[in-house]
Amino acid sequence: MKKLSQILESINEVDSIVREIEFKTPEDFKKYKAKHKMRPGTVVKVAGKDKVIDDPKKNTKPKGDTTADTLTKGLKDCVLNPYKDGPMINQALDDIGGDHSELKKRIDTYGDNVPSSKGKSEAEYQKEIDKYKEEGEKLSNDIADAVSDKPKGKKTKSKPMPQPSDFGGDMDKYTAALNKRMKDDEKSSSDKPKKPKDFNGIDYEKMKGKTPGVWDKQAVNNLSNKNPELKKELGLTGDYGKDSEILDNLDLATISSIIDKYGDDYNKESHMERLRDDHGFGDKPDVDPKTDKEMQKVAGDANEKMAKDEFKDTLDSDPMYAGELFNKNLKNIPEEDREMGQEALFALQDVEMGLLDASDAEWAKEFLRKDILPHIKEGKNSYLRQLSKITTRYNKWLN
Repeated sequence: MKKLSQILESINEVDSIVREIEFKTPEDFKKYKAKHKMRPGTVVKVAGKDKVIDDPKKNTKPKGDTTADTLTKGLKDCVLNPYKDGPMINQALDDIGGDHSELKKRIDTYGDNVPSSKGKSEAEYQKEIDKYKEEGEKLSNDIADAVSDKPKGKKTKSKPMPQPSDFGGDMDKYTAALNKRMKDDEKSSSDKPKKPKDFNGIDYEKMKGKTPGVWDKQAVNNLSNKNPELKKELGLTGDYGKDSEILDNLDLATISSIIDKYGDDYNKESHMERLRDDHGFGDKPDVDPKTDKEMQKVAGDANEKMAKDEFKDTLDSDPMYAGELFNKNLKNIPEEDREMGQEALFALQDVEMGLLDASDAEWAKEFLRKDILPHIKEGKNSYLRQLSKITTRYNKWLN
């Protein structure tokens, strides 16, 4: 039996050898093929030309079911990722062919740079993990784009909006990129109607260098709360500190284009009033700029006087309230006086609660009146500055 099996094995080996068969005409080849099963890969000569027998299974393979398609789908569906599947992805790139050396280098580097929690707070570690995931998503998209065999037309895929993470948390660079991107979007897309270059007749170019007001930024914030698309476009996350920084760095032209795109008639009318009254665009301002400036100074001086009187009175009558005024004006108080000022307020509060004799806290009142009072500029309920502006505009409409 052993000898027989060896013979059979030899026969199989011989049969597996790719042999060359010659046919004089295509008709002769068809007749032969109809009667005989030919091994895929066999080379035959038909009318003097070489022909390789195809694998019927390969011919019936669904269109697009290639290594590139499988890899792309796996990356897009997050079934594969460069960290845990790096070696497999590298092998797939080799099978696909082409120069993918840079991608393979990035995959290897990415797999070697997994964040460590050692010596880091939970918040710091989580921040690194989030950044690592973002880099992984970007790498996956780059790999999928590189191996995609879909025909490339004239239209190019729109680049994603810049995100704070793209600039390592540098909000100045991020907001500059965001402003530039939104302006570039206005100029691009020849197959779409061109976006307006002005807001209700006011050229965006003239708005350059103009600092937006609080209400300009608030208008954008209100629109983003109602519009997820705008929120995503700006990179707002719901984190008050980070969102405020993003809004603070938007220029007036960008804010105007956002309101023009996402705002309703009321939003646009309100913004037009602000452009006219606060920034001097359009019709003549409601209030003469010189008069408005003088009124603002008078209101500011009155605010400061009221705040000082308020602070001085509360040192005797309500030390707790004096503490609130102290905190409200902390930015105006020299750093070297802040700690002593706080200690003085604590002393007055101890007197009020009967924990300290009044005579032992005279130094505190003297210090607060001499060294802190000159820096008190804002009272808790001082709104004369805003009231003066509202009043002058209201008078204009009455007239």
